[in-house]
Amino acid sequence: MWDGFNQRKFPRLNLECEIALAQGSGQSISGRTENVGIGGVCLIQNRPLERFSTCRIKLALAKGEAPIECEARIVWNIPRKDLSVKEALYDTGVEFVNLPASESARMKRFIEDRLPGGFQRIV
Repeated sequence: MWDGFNQRKFPRLNLECEIALAQGSGQSISGRTENVGIGGVCLIQNRPLERFSTCRIKLALAKGEAPIECEARIVWNIPRKDLSVKEALYDTGVEFVNLPASESARMKRFIEDRLPGGFQRIV
Protein backbone atom coordinates (compact mmCIF):
# COMPACT_ATOMS: atom_id res chain seq x y z
CA MET A 1 0.00 0.00 0.00
CA TRP A 2 1.17 3.50 -0.79
CA ASP A 3 2.57 5.12 2.33
CA GLY A 4 2.51 8.74 1.16
CA PHE A 5 0.91 11.80 2.68
CA ASN A 6 -2.74 11.43 3.56
CA GLN A 7 -4.45 14.45 2.03
CA ARG A 8 -7.91 12.96 1.80
CA LYS A 9 -11.05 14.83 2.74
CA PHE A 10 -12.86 11.63 3.71
CA PRO A 11 -11.81 8.63 5.78
CA ARG A 12 -11.10 5.32 4.07
CA LEU A 13 -12.31 1.89 5.03
CA ASN A 14 -9.84 -0.95 4.41
CA LEU A 15 -12.01 -3.25 2.36
CA GLU A 16 -11.41 -5.66 -0.51
CA CYS A 17 -14.15 -5.34 -3.14
CA GLU A 18 -14.37 -6.39 -6.76
CA ILE A 19 -14.15 -3.46 -9.16
CA ALA A 20 -14.31 -3.15 -12.94
CA LEU A 21 -13.16 -0.13 -14.95
CA ALA A 22 -14.10 0.55 -18.55
CA GLN A 23 -12.09 3.14 -20.43
CA GLY A 24 -13.05 4.95 -23.63
CA SER A 25 -11.05 2.62 -25.85
CA GLY A 26 -13.37 -0.19 -24.81
CA GLN A 27 -10.78 -1.93 -22.66
CA SER A 28 -12.04 -3.32 -19.39
CA ILE A 29 -9.89 -3.77 -16.30
CA SER A 30 -10.81 -5.87 -13.31
CA GLY A 31 -9.19 -5.63 -9.93
CA ARG A 32 -9.82 -5.38 -6.25
CA THR A 33 -9.92 -2.45 -3.91
CA GLU A 34 -7.59 -2.02 -0.99
CA ASN A 35 -9.75 0.66 0.56
CA VAL A 36 -12.90 2.63 -0.20
CA GLY A 37 -14.09 6.11 0.71
CA ILE A 38 -16.89 8.46 -0.23
CA GLY A 39 -14.62 10.24 -2.70
CA GLY A 40 -12.94 7.24 -4.31
CA VAL A 41 -11.04 3.99 -3.94
CA CYS A 42 -7.54 2.56 -4.04
CA LEU A 43 -7.49 -0.15 -6.68
CA ILE A 44 -4.88 -2.89 -6.96
CA GLN A 45 -4.31 -4.09 -10.51
CA ASN A 46 -1.58 -5.29 -12.85
CA ARG A 47 -0.70 -2.30 -15.04
CA PRO A 48 -0.31 1.45 -14.68
CA LEU A 49 -3.20 3.56 -15.91
CA GLU A 50 -2.81 6.99 -17.44
CA ARG A 51 -3.02 9.69 -14.80
CA PHE A 52 -6.11 11.92 -15.13
CA SER A 53 -7.70 9.57 -17.65
CA THR A 54 -11.41 8.96 -17.19
CA CYS A 55 -13.28 5.71 -16.95
CA ARG A 56 -16.56 4.21 -15.87
CA ILE A 57 -16.48 2.02 -12.76
CA LYS A 58 -18.65 -0.68 -11.29
CA LEU A 59 -17.87 -1.28 -7.62
CA ALA A 60 -19.38 -4.29 -5.83
CA LEU A 61 -19.48 -3.25 -2.18
CA ALA A 62 -21.34 -6.23 -0.73
CA LYS A 63 -22.97 -9.41 -1.97
CA GLY A 64 -26.65 -8.98 -2.69
CA GLU A 65 -26.36 -5.19 -3.11
CA ALA A 66 -26.43 -3.35 -6.41
CA PRO A 67 -22.95 -2.13 -7.41
CA ILE A 68 -21.98 1.53 -7.31
CA GLU A 69 -21.63 2.73 -10.91
CA CYS A 70 -20.27 6.12 -11.92
CA GLU A 71 -17.71 8.05 -13.92
CA ALA A 72 -14.25 8.18 -12.34
CA ARG A 73 -10.78 9.62 -12.86
CA ILE A 74 -7.37 8.02 -12.30
CA VAL A 75 -5.50 10.37 -9.96
CA TRP A 76 -2.33 8.40 -9.16
CA ASN A 77 -0.45 5.15 -9.83
CA ILE A 78 2.29 3.71 -7.65
CA PRO A 79 4.12 0.41 -8.24
CA ARG A 80 3.73 -2.04 -5.34
CA LYS A 81 6.88 -3.23 -3.65
CA ASP A 82 5.74 -6.75 -2.84
CA LEU A 83 8.51 -9.24 -3.59
CA SER A 84 6.25 -12.21 -2.81
CA VAL A 85 4.17 -11.49 -5.94
CA LYS A 86 5.70 -12.46 -9.31
CA GLU A 87 3.71 -10.04 -11.48
CA ALA A 88 3.93 -6.26 -11.26
CA LEU A 89 1.06 -4.71 -9.32
CA TYR A 90 0.02 -1.09 -8.98
CA ASP A 91 -1.89 0.82 -6.35
CA THR A 92 -4.14 3.15 -8.30
CA GLY A 93 -6.11 6.05 -6.87
CA VAL A 94 -9.54 6.37 -8.46
CA GLU A 95 -11.66 9.44 -7.74
CA PHE A 96 -15.43 9.33 -8.22
CA VAL A 97 -16.73 11.93 -10.68
CA ASN A 98 -20.39 12.96 -10.70
CA LEU A 99 -21.39 10.30 -8.19
CA PRO A 100 -25.18 10.69 -7.87
CA ALA A 101 -26.30 12.03 -4.47
CA SER A 102 -28.22 8.84 -3.72
CA GLU A 103 -25.10 6.73 -4.38
CA SER A 104 -22.94 9.08 -2.33
CA ALA A 105 -25.37 8.74 0.58
CA ARG A 106 -25.31 4.95 0.19
CA MET A 107 -21.47 4.94 0.23
CA LYS A 108 -21.45 7.14 3.32
CA ARG A 109 -23.87 4.83 5.18
CA PHE A 110 -21.92 1.75 4.09
CA ILE A 111 -18.63 3.20 5.38
CA GLU A 112 -20.10 4.69 8.58
CA ASP A 113 -21.64 1.32 9.47
CA ARG A 114 -18.24 -0.35 9.22
CA LEU A 115 -15.86 2.23 10.73
CA PRO A 116 -15.34 1.92 14.48
CA GLY A 117 -16.80 5.08 15.95
CA GLY A 118 -18.09 6.34 12.59
CA PHE A 119 -16.62 9.36 10.80
CA GLN A 120 -16.34 11.56 13.89
CA ARG A 121 -13.57 9.37 15.31
CA ILE A 122 -11.36 9.83 12.25
CA VAL A 123 -12.22 13.26 10.88
